[in-house]
Amino acid sequence: MSFSVDAVGQWLLQHIEEIFEKYPELKKKIIEKVKEELGEKLAAKTDIMRILEEIKRLREDFNRQQRQIEGLMEEIKRLREDFNRQQRQIEGLMEEIKRLREDFNRLSERLDFKISALGARWGLMSERAFREGLRLIVEKYFGGTVRRWVYYDERGFVYGKPSEIDVDVLVRDKEHLLIEVKAHVDKGDVAEFYRKGLLYEEVNGVRPRLIIISPFVRQRAMSLAAKLGIEIITEIPE
Repeated sequence: MSFSVDAVGQWLLQHIEEIFEKYPELKKKIIEKVKEELGEKLAAKTDIMRILEEIKRLREDFNRQQRQIEGLMEEIKRLREDFNRQQRQIEGLMEEIKRLREDFNRLSERLDFKISALGARWGLMSERAFREGLRLIVEKYFGGTVRRWVYYDERGFVYGKPSEIDVDVLVRDKEHLLIEVKAHVDKGDVAEFYRKGLLYEEVNGVRPRLIIISPFVRQRAMSLAAKLGIEIITEIPE
């Protein structure tokens, strides 16, 4: 005689109490088995919960480290900006130092110009030495090379008697500049230089630009130079 699984199950449910009463050890074993199964499931659930908690902590640690990295990147960005700003300040400072050095060099040249002129005026050095000292400065600021134009004035046009005439000439872009460098200039010096310019134009067929360079020029000499179209320079040109 055979029974189906369902039939056996129904029969056990109907007679479970009688079986437990008749076989208490069976009831005890079944209860222990159930507890064992439940314990394993609870343990597995606890492990899962612990793993989930660990994952949560790892996520929180990751987020915290991510925020720290972002903060570090912001700090690096600020440091880079500060460095670039300081670099620009240093470059600006270097430019300022360069300008100051150039200003100092120009001031030094002007001071040398004044001192040399005083030396020539007070007899500490010759007028010729003063002119030679200023020749390089003239070439630097006007461009070109200064040469000496020498001509024998048989008629005495410049000095009123036959004399040898010499004057500094600088040719720049087909423009002829007659340059007179003197420690001090008076009205007679201006008139004399003007006649040199006329003689140069007559001999060479070129009308020159007349320039007098001197740190000490009398007012009457300035007035006459303005009337005759002669440029007066009392400072070293920029």
